Amino acid sequence: MTDKKVLKIQFYLNIILAVVLLFKYNDVYFWGYLIILVLTLLLSKNAKAFKLLSIIFFPIIFVDQFTFLINLLIKLLPHFITIIYFLYFIGALTLIVPVTKESYAKIKTPIFRLLASSWLTVSVLATNVVVLKNIEHDTFLYGFNNSAITNGLVVFVYMYCVIKSWGYRFYFNLPFNFSNKKNIIMLILTASLSIWIILFSAFNFMAINWSEVFWNWNFSLINPLDSKKVKNVWELLFFSARAGIAEESERYINLLLLLIIFKT
Repeated sequence: MTDKKVLKIQFYLNIILAVVLLFKYNDVYFWGYLIILVLTLLLSKNAKAFKLLSIIFFPIIFVDQFTFLINLLIKLLPHFITIIYFLYFIGALTLIVPVTKESYAKIKTPIFRLLASSWLTVSVLATNVVVLKNIEHDTFLYGFNNSAITNGLVVFVYMYCVIKSWGYRFYFNLPFNFSNKKNIIMLILTASLSIWIILFSAFNFMAINWSEVFWNWNFSLINPLDSKKVKNVWELLFFSARAGIAEESERYINLLLLLIIFKT
């Protein structure tokens, strides 16, 4: 099945889903989503109009409505929350692939690619997370969900797919050859130094002697369990990972497109 057909199916399913969610929640957001989807349906014979509306609205509508659908399923089937959440995670990562390959991939002008990518990132990261009321707040699943790392991974999937679709090369910034011992040594040294710098930056202003500046760190001073705002350690860890994934993905594509725009 082609990306175009999958996108059409998603489009029609989201019209139905918007009606269902509207009856269930009667929220102004779903009225807006339904109006936009119906307007897109009326203009579907105009390829340019459909493409423009899909670029602007589909990612946020698809992701947000899918999240509310998962919330509804969790409410109806609370005993299957782990299975439902796993399906949510897999579904979220693949949800915007068709619109990425069918609509975003067809943007020709680099400046419009840059604007579209920035808009998608903001839209996806602004969507709600799943509500897990019946889960203990100190569990892995609760922390993973509240960190919104899934939204960050969605941005990464978009970035990877769209760069490939535009015909650009995608590769991680640090080429690595595991068969080369020097590379392995340098990786270990680089990772170790990076961790040390992070800890040094965190602890040097709290130190009472020189050993506590450089290595004898008191980790209880930054115990996340003492945080007034966040009590789940997993949430802190995955939130940090989400920031790295989403921001570096966006920075990667921004720098790539800016280099192309200003190449002369």
